[in-house]
Amino acid sequence: MTENINDLRSRAGRILYRELPEEYRYRDTGPEGELGDLEAMLHGFGHLLDQIRATTEQALADSFAEPLDDGRAIQPWVVPYLAELLGAELTAPDPVARADELNNSVAWFKSKGTLSSIDDIGDVVVRTETVAKEGWRMTAQTPRMDLPPFTQHPDAAQPTNVITPDFRKLNRAVVDEDGSNPLYHLKPDHHDDGAESLYWRALAPNGVPCFPRAYDDSTARSPDLRDPERVRRIGPHPRRTLIHVRPPQGVFHGGLPEVALDQSKLDTLLKGKEVLRAEDLLSMAQLGEGITGPAVMARTPATLNLPNSAVTFEGIRFASAKGPVTLKGTANTDVTFIDCAVHTVDLALPKTQGITFRAENSVFELILADRRHGQMEYCTVMEGAEFTRLDASDCLFNSLADTLICADAEAPQSCIRYSRFAPRDLGSKKSRRCLDARGGSNTTALPQFIDRWHKDGEGCVKRIARYGEPGYAVLDTDTTAAITAGAEDEGEMGVGHGLYHAASLRALKDKLEQFLPLGQEIAIFYDPMLALSPPISGSADSDI
Repeated sequence: MTENINDLRSRAGRILYRELPEEYRYRDTGPEGELGDLEAMLHGFGHLLDQIRATTEQALADSFAEPLDDGRAIQPWVVPYLAELLGAELTAPDPVARADELNNSVAWFKSKGTLSSIDDIGDVVVRTETVAKEGWRMTAQTPRMDLPPFTQHPDAAQPTNVITPDFRKLNRAVVDEDGSNPLYHLKPDHHDDGAESLYWRALAPNGVPCFPRAYDDSTARSPDLRDPERVRRIGPHPRRTLIHVRPPQGVFHGGLPEVALDQSKLDTLLKGKEVLRAEDLLSMAQLGEGITGPAVMARTPATLNLPNSAVTFEGIRFASAKGPVTLKGTANTDVTFIDCAVHTVDLALPKTQGITFRAENSVFELILADRRHGQMEYCTVMEGAEFTRLDASDCLFNSLADTLICADAEAPQSCIRYSRFAPRDLGSKKSRRCLDARGGSNTTALPQFIDRWHKDGEGCVKRIARYGEPGYAVLDTDTTAAITAGAEDEGEMGVGHGLYHAASLRALKDKLEQFLPLGQEIAIFYDPMLALSPPISGSADSDI
């Protein structure tokens, strides 16, 4: 007897069965809870017909870059072949962005050279809001015989590139309810499902900027002669295009649903099994987007005890409203994290040899696993990691404890490749051996993380994100290429590898070089103001 009889039914089988004469259906009776022989035969053919129909519909969807009305979309592996037919060169690393890039390729070539196409390219390739600004419009001009026109009335409107702003006015972006210019259109983040797009305008274009060098700052300045690759916030230049990018939210984005997870619930969910996935906490329709699959934010107490056995967590971000979350393990705990975020992992001394800690595409604040053998790939550890043996690839560590075996003939060595790490004590001989034993693919360069505006009481403060906040562990644009392109596949080290943060910015630069005039520099940087919605209204009057 089948547990669920609906699993045997098919769409085509139902249609065929309904087309039979009523007498056939009346006589086709089977045992209780089972299908009749005739109906079962038709559903057997129906499953094959359903697969043929699905293959045909997918073949139709693979012919178009945009999704069909039924939601079917082109398969990622088909996109390069369709792009070759159109003569489009795709650069976006994100599979979703590549399909959108292909869908807009023809329109971009028709509008090549316009500021609107440059702005639209940034939105699609990076998959977030960007604002493109021409450097020559923001560069101060030296007065000459015909500039400005001295015959105009003193009260006439001033040119936009006046070097001295009007200190009586304050300038910032405000909502423009009647706006229609696509260059002043702010679209919500793709993680914020309930947010609406809006248009903005400058409150006082010739006034003093409230947020210098933000996307809404139009004040003219002297040409900035510095290298855009070496400076986080660079100024205008006549031969430079500035691209303001909304900073990514990282693993803690606003689209993650929250669910309570206490010790008793955790023990119940893990009873009789070793794997706890995000879909075990909420239904698939309610889950948010993770790195390798669906994800959820689990609100837990300050401490959770792991089982005294093997356990795997997938797609779960552990957070607590009362402070850091610590996952404590016993001597027999063998834990694996896939697409997870944990503040602190504290594991007791093991009783067995072998790998007892594994992590992929995950972020941690602190890992305490002395006398243990760990294995990590595409992970970020913001504070420190303590292992005896560690096999790591494409990871970003703030520091590694001097308990790590890196060069010892009497014990198996650790294997760390394509990673960023530094010992806590540079003076110790053991730490020096650890540095000397690293391969040429590793680096000790310092990472730079983005700063965003965060609520601080009734006000806001701009700082680096803490654990559990949007922007946590996201690398800034002035991070050295040894980290942002130091992975084995030339992607970025750490948890951002699967989020394509640095790779998307490089792809955007490569794409814009095809659409901008020869000799134009491209400066791309994160703008914290783009993560905030402009106010509905404001006053341009200054109290200065």
